[in-house]
Amino acid sequence: MLMTFFRKEADGKNYIRYQVLGKNNVAVPTHFFKVIVMESENQKLDMEAYVMPNAVIANDTPLNVFQVTKNINKSIISKRE
Repeated sequence: MLMTFFRKEADGKNYIRYQVLGKNNVAVPTHFFKVIVMESENQKLDMEAYVMPNAVIANDTPLNVFQVTKNINKSIISKRE
């Protein structure tokens, strides 16, 4: 899934900017979302979601910097489908 974010410009319109590669202009994602599903000892499932930039991230960056709520992921996905 290609993750991009809309940016409102001075004219009030939303824009998306991303790099493309090769002669077929394949889009390079600006962000990725990662979902971790875990099963607890009482056999209940839990989920954590993260939106991470497609860029170099310092090794000492805590993972929780990228954590988002499940509702945010749903709203991003629904805009793209």
